[in-house]
Amino acid sequence: MKKDLLNVRVFWLPVSKEVFFEGEAESVSSENQLGKFDVLPQHANFISLIFNEVIIVTPKKEK
Repeated sequence: MKKDLLNVRVFWLPVSKEVFFEGEAESVSSENQLGKFDVLPQHANFISLIFNEVIIVTPKKEK
């Protein structure tokens, strides 16, 4: 059974307009002005300004 994955693209602004991370992920966790959040497969498209760190769990369990 194939696992559902997210297609993720993270930009690091204003430091660089280049893509910081682009690839498949099982989940993305971070924090924005409303608090902590997680994005899982089949989530609606999501764009946010984030604070602190971004945790991206890849299919190989890399963070």
